[in-house]
Amino acid sequence: MIAKTVTGSDFTGALEYGAGLRSDRTNKQSELLSLSNIGSHDPHGIAAEMRAVAEMSSRIQLPVWHTILSWAPGEVVDREQKLQAAALYCELMGASLQRHQVAVYEHKDKQHPHLHIYINRVPMDGGPALRSDQNYVRNVLATRQIRQQLGMAPLPERQQKTKDLDPSKEVARSHVRDVLAAALQDERIRCLDQLIAHLQKHAIETHLKRDGKGVLVGTSFRYAASSVKGTEVGIKAKQLRDHFRPFRPEAHRTQDLLKPGEVVSQRSFASATSGNELDPVNGLLTDDAERNENENRRRRRRPGSETPRVNQTKKESAIGQFKIGLASPTNPTQSESILPSAYPNHPSTHGRRKRLKEDHGLHALDQRGARAAARVLLLLWVLYRAALDGGLVRQAANAVQH
Repeated sequence: MIAKTVTGSDFTGALEYGAGLRSDRTNKQSELLSLSNIGSHDPHGIAAEMRAVAEMSSRIQLPVWHTILSWAPGEVVDREQKLQAAALYCELMGASLQRHQVAVYEHKDKQHPHLHIYINRVPMDGGPALRSDQNYVRNVLATRQIRQQLGMAPLPERQQKTKDLDPSKEVARSHVRDVLAAALQDERIRCLDQLIAHLQKHAIETHLKRDGKGVLVGTSFRYAASSVKGTEVGIKAKQLRDHFRPFRPEAHRTQDLLKPGEVVSQRSFASATSGNELDPVNGLLTDDAERNENENRRRRRRPGSETPRVNQTKKESAIGQFKIGLASPTNPTQSESILPSAYPNHPSTHGRRKRLKEDHGLHALDQRGARAAARVLLLLWVLYRAALDGGLVRQAANAVQH
């Protein structure tokens, strides 16, 4: 038994479909099984009652809850079991039959039995509405509990494909799995070439997939005209890289990828580890895949760190020489202001910035002094005018007295 849920806002359209009135022809095989908290029995009356209750809440925009409860084809389910399953489903999803309006229809137009359950999310008592989040997970848990309580047939553990049931395919998987497990436990096999040769002795053909940098990213095998992926036998490309990592980076390569003069089987662990990059955590050699991943991380952290400094230094040197040629005895600081690093005895950039800050401070001090002097002059002018006006007033008073 499985369940599928959708929500909507049209009670009339949903219940017309449940009653078989929504299609081009009336669905004679639709049957109303049960009603809860509803007085009408026709779809339009049921929709009207549900709509009246849903209008009590202005917050719920999708009050229609529609669930299709289906059983497997050929599974025998009587009427009583269907009613119990519908009621138990509503309770498990949080739609109590004492608080919510529920209508259950059964359609018999398919080979498998299935029910259409319509729930009004807005309860009749004005409480919280039926939650509609995570319907898929909640449906899985609810149907599992219904099957267990009512003793119904469980779902298959996983979907099986036709090719999975092929006996020759299973024989090939088992053979490749056993040979690989024994080969990876053999201490004498220390590189991919030796592993491929060992598999060939057992009539197993090996196919390796590499990326653009030659890093092993996929494996597949072929035995008795049956192809087997590495993931089907529990062996991934990363597991092979990790298995051969303690020996040397060359162990991940095959003979067609080795440099001229390199022979994998004749390299010892001590000679291979000298001069190679070691993992600082466990002391093992870092393979090509990890090295590429670390390099990409460094580039993301410091986008400009991978740019060669040689060309940049040459460019600065050339520009410096060109600017030095522009200097003249009358203006020796012309090139210094443009490129100070071109002069060997010139102060550092830090010193230059410090000198600029000092100059800026002196300039600011000069500006403050000028403003203070202007205020003093203005004050003196006001005092002078006041004294002058006072003298004129005294002269006028004396003239009046005389």
